[in-house]
Amino acid sequence: MKIKVTDLLEPRSINIAGDEPWLSEIYKNFGELTSKPSESRITGNLQIEPPQYEQVAVSGKIFFSPSLDCARCSDPITWPIALDLEAVFRPASEDVHESLVDLQRDALADYFIDEAGNIDIEAFLNDAIMTEVPSQVIRKDPKTQQCMICGKDLGESLVYSSHDLSEQSPFAVLKDFKTKH
Repeated sequence: MKIKVTDLLEPRSINIAGDEPWLSEIYKNFGELTSKPSESRITGNLQIEPPQYEQVAVSGKIFFSPSLDCARCSDPITWPIALDLEAVFRPASEDVHESLVDLQRDALADYFIDEAGNIDIEAFLNDAIMTEVPSQVIRKDPKTQQCMICGKDLGESLVYSSHDLSEQSPFAVLKDFKTKH
């Protein structure tokens, strides 16, 4: 969803119900949605302020509970996300590279107004959600150290292994190779 900056003459509120067509690109990152579509949809509200000093402030809160695969057993895990969002869209300029050298927390919330004078809300939400999703999801019971979904012991080194796995490796022939010096 792109919004033209020149159309922002007064504050604008965007209510996100989860079924907006522009959210489909974000949903593609998560494959099939869970059996409870209302809980696995992005919902929330964004406030967009009119431009001040060529900058557009966006703030709000979103909720999303995507279904992620457990990194250990591939069983689905619902991962609840609740985010307070704040960002500033500013015009891209020649000194952009100079400002990116000093990566401070405030600079990480900066987005840029595109060449056509639009702010991209879909890209902003996608960035926010993807940074909240862990790269490996495993829910473990702190008392038993077992996966809370499948019950497998997290102390085991491999879940999907076979004894002859090393022989299947294309590098298995190198195990007997010795160099002469």
